[in-house]
Amino acid sequence: MSRRRGRNSASLGGNDEAFGTAQLSVTVAPDSGTDQLVGLAGKMTINIVDGKQLYEFEYTLAESK
Repeated sequence: MSRRRGRNSASLGGNDEAFGTAQLSVTVAPDSGTDQLVGLAGKMTINIVDGKQLYEFEYTLAESK
């Protein structure tokens, strides 16, 4: 994703290592993008494996006007 200005809201959910691999999910709240982030939708997952944080962000973004 190239640099864009704007804000969005997100919801969080996750589990800790007591249930296996530590994981946190961040979901972009629908219709929350502003300015150049209008149309942003997606989810970021953070996994902690062997003490390392691994980030994956799957998203879609409407074409800028």
